[in-house]
Amino acid sequence: MQYKGLIMDDFQVQAVEDLGKGKSVVVAAPTGCGKTLIAEYLIENFLQEGERAVYTAPIKALSNQKYRDFSRLYGDKVGILTGDISINPGAQVLIMTTEIFRNMLFAEKEELSDVSHVIFDEVHYINDLQRGVIWEESIIFALPQMRFLALSATIPNAHELAGWIRDIKKHEVSLIEKKERPVPLFHNVFSKRAGIVTIEKFLKTYSTKTISLQAKKYSMKNINLLVSALKNKDRLPAICFVFSREGCFRYAKETAKQFDFLSKEEKARVQKTLDEVAEKYSISNSPSFQMIKKLALKGIGVHNAGILPVMKEVIEVFFGEGILRVIFVTETFAVGVNMPAKTAVFASLEKYDGIEFRYMKNNEYFQMAGRAGRRGIDEKGHVVSMMDSSFLKIDEVVRIMDEKRLEPLESQFKLSYNTVLNLVDQYENAKIREILNMSFAQYLDRSKKEELKEKIDGKQEIIDESTEEMECLDYEEFKKFHSLSRKKFKYSAKLKEATEAIQSGKYGKRRITKFRRDQTRSRQRLNRINKKLKALKCTNCPDQRKCRNISSKIRKYNRRINEIKQKVEENRVDYFQMFLKKKKFLEKAGYVEGNDLTARGKMGSRIYGYELMVVELAFDGVIETFSADDINILCACMVYELNPKKDGFLRVEIDETYHNIRKAKKIVASIRKEEIRFGIEPGKQIYLDIIPAAKAWTKGAEFSQLLSLTHLSEGDIIRLFRQVIDLLQQIKRVYQGHDSVVSKLNEAMDKVNRDIVNVSEQLD
Repeated sequence: MQYKGLIMDDFQVQAVEDLGKGKSVVVAAPTGCGKTLIAEYLIENFLQEGERAVYTAPIKALSNQKYRDFSRLYGDKVGILTGDISINPGAQVLIMTTEIFRNMLFAEKEELSDVSHVIFDEVHYINDLQRGVIWEESIIFALPQMRFLALSATIPNAHELAGWIRDIKKHEVSLIEKKERPVPLFHNVFSKRAGIVTIEKFLKTYSTKTISLQAKKYSMKNINLLVSALKNKDRLPAICFVFSREGCFRYAKETAKQFDFLSKEEKARVQKTLDEVAEKYSISNSPSFQMIKKLALKGIGVHNAGILPVMKEVIEVFFGEGILRVIFVTETFAVGVNMPAKTAVFASLEKYDGIEFRYMKNNEYFQMAGRAGRRGIDEKGHVVSMMDSSFLKIDEVVRIMDEKRLEPLESQFKLSYNTVLNLVDQYENAKIREILNMSFAQYLDRSKKEELKEKIDGKQEIIDESTEEMECLDYEEFKKFHSLSRKKFKYSAKLKEATEAIQSGKYGKRRITKFRRDQTRSRQRLNRINKKLKALKCTNCPDQRKCRNISSKIRKYNRRINEIKQKVEENRVDYFQMFLKKKKFLEKAGYVEGNDLTARGKMGSRIYGYELMVVELAFDGVIETFSADDINILCACMVYELNPKKDGFLRVEIDETYHNIRKAKKIVASIRKEEIRFGIEPGKQIYLDIIPAAKAWTKGAEFSQLLSLTHLSEGDIIRLFRQVIDLLQQIKRVYQGHDSVVSKLNEAMDKVNRDIVNVSEQLD
């Protein structure tokens, strides 16, 4: 089978054929194998057949990229929904983030009633600690007619993911796994002394050196030694993964001191493109733009969430065209964006995960390493990890680079207020219990229980066989004999100790009295024990040693059975009880009455991520009384995430706006206190730090003016305002019918969604 001039691989053909038979399909394959080609083929087929499909992506940037790609090919047959943008929502093929799809299944399922297929790109995001539940709920609540194409990186328990979907959706699910990479990876390490060498050679040299993990900066100057080596070996272009935004720029600047990869013609192309971008978006004064331009003119790039989104896209275009020879990126570059290189470099195998410095997980390593090797261009993909041999855990390096030790998918299911409210609104308790039992967590729990039950059965079989070996009696009688024998030994020792103490005459009258009492009690107890032992057959049995060994074996396996049972109990999660607890809190807070939603509850069921905040503020009159500017500033304070390491004091003007936001903060603080009293982890809170920047933007300031008003980077500022737009859209939906409020919210959105923040401009 051919598509777009390419002969499709067997796994691609099988996926297309199985979907044509009405099955859902889970495809698990390494990065760069061509999983996306299956989705592109299907979308073209759906358009020809008149079917409607949804393509979900884990991040907005990937959704935007897919929309641009598909809309160029199919025009207005393609639409996009991402929260901060809505274009052609009734299109035959709809691109959206997974969050939007999940939300529509609750609030606007009629809009999806004619969708036949859903494509979940990067479905292994189900493993994401914060967002994984979105993928679970999307699959659980998907409409009955929907079939899935779930595209995943290589995972060891893909069969469990496919089995779970089959179990809860009650239709056939085909699992297609491809283990081999189209371009094989070769893992190397680099150190100043050794240069680029294989891991085996490195281990032979440094196998005795192992130091505990700490945060340590690798010498920046070594990057030029590595880039020089890669250039000499013809292993450029290279993607270098650096686990900090600042680190990306530091490495890039250091590289630019020594290398200039571009010809005059290439420099002219870069200059022209960047000048056009700067003029279109008015960013010529942006510090990051100036730095990125300086680097790009030497064929060096930087890509992370801290830079302007439009600049990320320009960097992607330059890299895709081969203009940039080395690009320094954070790990988000590995998500979805199809940007392979000849070599993938890791500046370190350590990363800070928000809690601690740790070595990378296998999945993280191979998701990024998979960018090495361009299909149809390179025979090999080279992966190079920069090492400091005096600061290394050798066993961790070996583990990270072993693809056989990939971590399995785990469920991250949890109950949000939005989910609880929608469940109460749409289902009876019996059905809710049934739905909660559909989670991936419960499926894995059931599978684990079956596995542990088999272990218990196997150990019980050993116990039964061992018991049969004790021909003269049953195991319970020998247990009595064993217990009495131990007691006899104990009291015999006490009797001996007391007798020797009395005979020695070394102790005073008071101590002697105690020893005589112990002597008497020990004799009495020994007499009783001996009578009981005399009644047992085991006492004079010649096979006592054999039985004792068998009994020890039985006790050991009984202990293991109890340990397994305890593990089963520890792993047990009762989501229905969690549901009931949150429902009870919502009843107390006035969102639920019995099995019905109140006006508060109905509003909360349409808000995602900010349920209690929005409802409490709305019912306190905040939304109706605040001006459009103050609503924008309030929403910015709601979505803002405090960074204790960077945020410090910034002067906030004490005016009416400040007092309004303080009032809103107290309202939210009150409901958070109630959550804490109820034993529920409190929700988001309002932070005032972003007031100066939010106020400036909503009142018409230039983007460049914001940088002195907040510690946020340019990319984070834009992300924050796009989150504000998303939140305003949600609030607007729950105020439909209140024309004056809707008009004010539209005014607020127009004030925020302008210039470089307006994502529609980047989709042109």
